[in-house]
Amino acid sequence: MQYLDKSDTRLKLALQVTNTGMWEWDIRTGQVALSENIDQLFGIAPETLKGTYKSLLKLIYFADRRAVTQAIARSIKEQVDCDIDFRITCPDGSIHRLATQARVYYDERSHPIKMTGVCRDITRERITGESLPGTRFEGKSSDKKTWNNSEKQEIPVSCVLISHHIESSETELISTLTHDTTPAKQAEEARARSEAKWRSLIQNSSDLITILSADGTILYESPAIERILGYSPEELIGQPVLKYIAPQDTEAITEAIDKSVVVGHGVTLVSNMVFRCLRKDGSWCFLEASSTNLLADEAVGGIVINFRDVTERLKVQEALRQSEVRFRAIFEGAALGIALCDPSGELLTSNPAMQKLFGYTEIELRQRTITHPDDVAADFNLYQALLADSISSYQLEKRYFHKSGNLVWGRLTVSLVRDKARKPLFVVTMVEDITAAKQTEAELLRISKAVENASDAIGITDSMGSRLIYLNAAFCQMFGYTLEQLNARGGSFCLFPNPKVMHEVSAITISGHSWQGEVEMITSSGIVKQIALRTDAIKDVAGEVVGTIAIHTDITERKQAEAALRRSYYRAELIKQITTEIRSSLDLQQIFQTTVARVGQVLQTNRCMIYLYQDTPQPQLPLVAEYLESGYSSLHGFTGSVQGNLYAERVLATDQAIAFTNVYTEPSLTTALDWYREKNIKSMVCIRTSYQGKPNGVLSLHQCDSYRNWLSSEIELIEAVAAQVGIAVAQASLLDKETQTAAQLAEQNTALQLSEARANTKATELEQALEELQRTQAQLVQTEKMSSLGELVAGVAHEINNPVSFITGNINYACEYIQDLLQVVNLYQQHYPEPVAVIQDEVEEVDLEFVIKDLPNLMRSMKVGADRLHEIVLSLRNFSRLDEAEMKPVDIHEGIDSTLLILKNRLKAKGESPEIQVIKEYGVLPLVECYAGQLNQVFMNLISNAIDALESKGEEKDNSFQPNCKKNQQVNQSLPTAPTIKISTEANSHNWVVIRIVDNGVGMTEEVQQKLFDPFFTTKPLGKGTGLGLSISYQIIVEKHGGKLQCISKLGQGTQFIIRIPMRHPDKEMV
Repeated sequence: MQYLDKSDTRLKLALQVTNTGMWEWDIRTGQVALSENIDQLFGIAPETLKGTYKSLLKLIYFADRRAVTQAIARSIKEQVDCDIDFRITCPDGSIHRLATQARVYYDERSHPIKMTGVCRDITRERITGESLPGTRFEGKSSDKKTWNNSEKQEIPVSCVLISHHIESSETELISTLTHDTTPAKQAEEARARSEAKWRSLIQNSSDLITILSADGTILYESPAIERILGYSPEELIGQPVLKYIAPQDTEAITEAIDKSVVVGHGVTLVSNMVFRCLRKDGSWCFLEASSTNLLADEAVGGIVINFRDVTERLKVQEALRQSEVRFRAIFEGAALGIALCDPSGELLTSNPAMQKLFGYTEIELRQRTITHPDDVAADFNLYQALLADSISSYQLEKRYFHKSGNLVWGRLTVSLVRDKARKPLFVVTMVEDITAAKQTEAELLRISKAVENASDAIGITDSMGSRLIYLNAAFCQMFGYTLEQLNARGGSFCLFPNPKVMHEVSAITISGHSWQGEVEMITSSGIVKQIALRTDAIKDVAGEVVGTIAIHTDITERKQAEAALRRSYYRAELIKQITTEIRSSLDLQQIFQTTVARVGQVLQTNRCMIYLYQDTPQPQLPLVAEYLESGYSSLHGFTGSVQGNLYAERVLATDQAIAFTNVYTEPSLTTALDWYREKNIKSMVCIRTSYQGKPNGVLSLHQCDSYRNWLSSEIELIEAVAAQVGIAVAQASLLDKETQTAAQLAEQNTALQLSEARANTKATELEQALEELQRTQAQLVQTEKMSSLGELVAGVAHEINNPVSFITGNINYACEYIQDLLQVVNLYQQHYPEPVAVIQDEVEEVDLEFVIKDLPNLMRSMKVGADRLHEIVLSLRNFSRLDEAEMKPVDIHEGIDSTLLILKNRLKAKGESPEIQVIKEYGVLPLVECYAGQLNQVFMNLISNAIDALESKGEEKDNSFQPNCKKNQQVNQSLPTAPTIKISTEANSHNWVVIRIVDNGVGMTEEVQQKLFDPFFTTKPLGKGTGLGLSISYQIIVEKHGGKLQCISKLGQGTQFIIRIPMRHPDKEMV
């Protein structure tokens, strides 16, 4: 080898002379390097050799591949040389035998890295005999040589030259091996005669005979090709057969060729495969094929395929099929498997549908039993009865094993054909594939159970919509009827208070359309329920309406909750309007008139009145305001007596409303029945207005057109309004007293002018008393307002919380029900992918795919909204602690956050005004002992003022409001230019809490700052402020909590309020 390595040319020449090739396989990458003469040696095109182990392995004859791979694996594992011979299939279909010697090389860790070897073509050696030891095959002489035998007869011989070598590899001698070829010549002549015979048969056969190579190249075509396809054999030889096959059939043909190669030599496949083949004139014909693998046959060297033109037969079959479609009703798309058996049960033949049904060829069906073991006995007993002529045929549903291992359900029909003597001839077996039907039956059973267990009421009627044929359990429970009971009463029509609605819905549905909406329906016990109804038509495969289905969802509770929510909203709006009126006006008569008008309109009463309570000189109730609907007499000028009036005394004794549905049946009203009849009063509700437990008026409502059962929500609304009216009356009374006191002081001041010193002293005392009185009165009024606001906020929070709890409690179930319904829709889509046209149109109309994707998002959005409402309710409840008189530890941050939540709407952008940003810089604070409600009132005043200042700056109006206590101090250095409020908290080392509220609003002048905490001082327009907010805030912080309230402001730069309060109340600290 060292000598050969020095001359690459000599090595290549030696390889060519000895029919030897070299190769090297990189085990790690799978790449194979080949010597240049490999492609010439075996007639393989260079591009065919892809240079990988797997691609070269495909060239090995399939019967030898396993032995080759096992030899290579054993060589790598046991670290021994590999010496093996095997066959390869050349592109021309010929078989060559190779002898290969190889060695494996390993790295330092004994891992195989490559395998190097040589291969030699020993095909001729196998023909002429094994090589002798110590010899080398040199060549073969001409086959035409003849020798004379001992009898001087001339016989054909073949000679083989063999060189004999010594150890130095030099040729010592050359010997000749002569072989008598007479038997071979005789065999060749017999083969020629046989070939001529078969050639004659092939040429005269009506079928087309084709020979293909393993890769599908046409090697031979019989003369019938011109008659069947119009081509000459020469036009097709060498062409790929797939070139003439219809594209939709190429995959099946490729699989058939591969299968013919795999089944082994000499095996014939009768697949009854029918495919389309292209004629020379461009038309298509149908051919039926069977194949035989003769690749190993030297004379043939290919796959022999017998083609039969079945075009006309298929046309006849198609005509028959169309005729059957026209005149017979067969399961759509179904195909029966048919087989003929002898009386002993041996399979004679089967049609393609039978073979396709079970996945076996006819030969395979003969060789095995595919019936499920549990069904064998029933089939056997019926078959014995058939043979005994007890029955003429039988039908049985049974299970079979498919070739893939899956179970196939079939409806078996067996009949026995007999001759005239009743002797059995053969058995006709037909199998219908009912696997899908069985699966559908199981699925329908599951869907039926789902419908039966559905929470919605579901009913199905006949095609006319008049007779019910199915009700699920939820329907019977919802309406209290069984199927028989409801049909006995005329069907679904008796469930509708308005039969016209049912007639309209039924007419739409039986015409093939869907309908959905909300209706009222009556149960068997007479209860009216609100129902969300959806009806659809049930159609057969022809699109004809065969029935209707209706789905009923009980939405009564939801509707009630919506109504309750609306009532709560109206109540809150009414209370808000009345409260706003009380705050913005000191005109008591205007407040009274607005109140009776709004209450009368909201509650839709015929008459609403307010009486003012006067206890001197005698207790009486003069009418001061009245709302009256047209057509009823006014009570203007009426004054109700109190003494001796049991009903009036009862009303004035409590803050709870007293209501009567029928005034004529109430014992306490017997003395005034004539008056009630005169005024046509049928129902009535009255409640006192009061302040600090003392009555100051009465709110009364009359219903004159009918008897009215007052609802609890209406009573609660009336009580809330009465509380606000009581505060307004008290406020007006305080104002009158203040006016009287001011007049008395003025008179006294005039009288005391005679003594200047005495007058000055007395005036000073009176001014201080007046200031204290004003402060006390203002604080009292504001405290009562905030107390009422707390009750109002708590009531609103309670009213909102009830429907919110209903929504949050049911939204999870709603999500589950929607998922169940979407699952049912998904199952329908899976098992009925092609619904009827009406359903398909409806699916496209409602965009079902979008609804399926968006509906879960919608439900999640609703849940987020419900959670947001719950947070708002918690904040309202926290803020509603305004009237708590007890000092207790509270979370300062919670109060600030609740205030910001309530004022959130004012912080939003409005028109051209941008949104007000809030920056919160909270420190770590412990619980602080304070009056939580009063402190929340301070936060509300200060933050509201900051918002007013920012709005004023945006509108470029009055810049004089915000206080400015320090001229030269920048108050909002850390704030951006946009409208901003910054709230920060901290705890200092002296156990004090510091709260800063800073805005970048308009600021204020020093003149305004000097009057900052004076009662009734305000720079806001009339009706927008009382001037009491900062005064009361100062008293709450300084006097109530022992703290400090400081402001820092500069005109045009904004304002900063600093609140300092101790963590523990000073009184408790001393204790």
